Amino acid sequence: MSRSNEANDNLYFLAISKNKVTIYEYNAEFSKSIISDIEEEIKRSENINSQNDDTTQKGVINNINNHITPLKRSSNKFNNDYLINRGISIYREYEGVELATCTRDYKKIILVRKNDLNVAEIIDIKTNEHISYIKTKTQIKRIVTNNKETENSEQNDQNENKHNNVTKTDEIVYNESLVYEMALNSYSNSNWPFFKWTESESNCLCLINNQIYIYKDNNFNVVSDKLKLEHIEFFEVSPEQYITENGENNNGSPNKRKVFLATYERGTKGNSSVFKIFNLDNLSKHIYSKNFFNSDEIKLKWNKNGTSLLLQIHTQVDKEKQSYYGSSNLYFIDTVKLKDVNIMTNKGLIYDTIWSYNQNKFYVCKGEIPADIVLHDKNGNIIHSYGKHKFNTLKLNYNEKLLLTGGFGNLSGDISIWNTINKKEITKTKSSCAVICEFFNDDKHFLTATTHPRLRVDNNIKIYKYNGLIVSKIDFDELYNVIILPFNKIKSQPIDISINPNSDLQKYINKQLGIDSKKVGIYKAPGSTEKTSLNGLGIMARPPKPKSN
Repeated sequence: MSRSNEANDNLYFLAISKNKVTIYEYNAEFSKSIISDIEEEIKRSENINSQNDDTTQKGVINNINNHITPLKRSSNKFNNDYLINRGISIYREYEGVELATCTRDYKKIILVRKNDLNVAEIIDIKTNEHISYIKTKTQIKRIVTNNKETENSEQNDQNENKHNNVTKTDEIVYNESLVYEMALNSYSNSNWPFFKWTESESNCLCLINNQIYIYKDNNFNVVSDKLKLEHIEFFEVSPEQYITENGENNNGSPNKRKVFLATYERGTKGNSSVFKIFNLDNLSKHIYSKNFFNSDEIKLKWNKNGTSLLLQIHTQVDKEKQSYYGSSNLYFIDTVKLKDVNIMTNKGLIYDTIWSYNQNKFYVCKGEIPADIVLHDKNGNIIHSYGKHKFNTLKLNYNEKLLLTGGFGNLSGDISIWNTINKKEITKTKSSCAVICEFFNDDKHFLTATTHPRLRVDNNIKIYKYNGLIVSKIDFDELYNVIILPFNKIKSQPIDISINPNSDLQKYINKQLGIDSKKVGIYKAPGSTEKTSLNGLGIMARPPKPKSN
């Protein structure tokens, strides 16, 4: 088991598989030798195939002499088995796990074991020390921590009895102290977590029976404020804005914090659905509202300082019958100027949106497949288009110099990496059947995962370098989830901007993906010598012969 020094450039990730949670460590030094390893594998496979061809030839002669059908020639297939567990070691491993999650800083892991479903273990990942055991009366179903990890929120089968004490059993000290609990008759995934804290933890909000309750300074004995809205289904709290005395936004200043509360009320009996924004300091009247019909699902994405948000509205059934998957709308909302811009001006769906971490701009993947990949500025205006592609996923690396666009889920798994500075494509690669894709905190690697139950066979994790090469792979019988663990600080390294899809590097990528570098052009029927073309239906057609005079 690896116990590397904290100050290293190794990459860590957590894999939740059948009855087990494993934290893996990838030695990033292995990425530097990947091309030489590929070349060695090419030579090895060519050697094996050459020997097989000699054996096959002898078999052909013998079979001809014996009047037996000759053996088939072996295929020259590149073997990627050298990638399995390459550079990978187990950092931590926990058996018999039913539920697992991490704290927001990724320094602690919280586990619920199958043999004790009402106990949550809190473990320091680096030291592997048990910090605490939290015990409840009933089975724990979900766990979430707040921003500073001073409180834990848990969902149990039933929450009826308070018990504010600490018990000791078999030399294990159980923390049974409750800060607050409530009983729920029903819940929806859209309202998890039930408790939502502001960034500074000065306010905690929860929704009970069409009413949002607000508690200040984690004092759950006194309700400081509440907001009642009929048919409310969803609410979200914005990041905190820092406002100076003259009312200007001054991010990072401790003068004053402004927080917005966004709510969604579903329409009933012909009435429209309503989206509203409130100032948390004054809930008597909303500062923004938008009405719309035919909304089955909404998603909110705030920018980092709460000055803007993206409101995505999705309808399961497209009344115009243009799409089997329903219809989408996307609005850019400026919470300072209280103006909105309709981003979805054409037909199709919103597949993904992502805010810049460091700048006030955002990327959108929208439309009909092949979808448009578009970059918008802080006012919602288009500043660049990456063209149309068969993609539905957008990811930025930590320093935002790389944009990953991928076609996962029901698409073929194609991946492109773009340089966000010059807006040019760096490389193309692929991860078939992947459903998870995330960048590591070193800015130069990312992983993809094929998980259960989306795919019940061939579950795996693949690690890629930003140039498109696969540098390692782990196979699983059943893999449920993967979480990047960026708890070690890694200094960002410059990327090679000279890489492009036409560079020599692409031949190694193609070899890994099983793509023949010598691509055959348009299909020609055997014996055909004439030029062929595709007609409007995509059927091969010969050009018309000139009329004879």
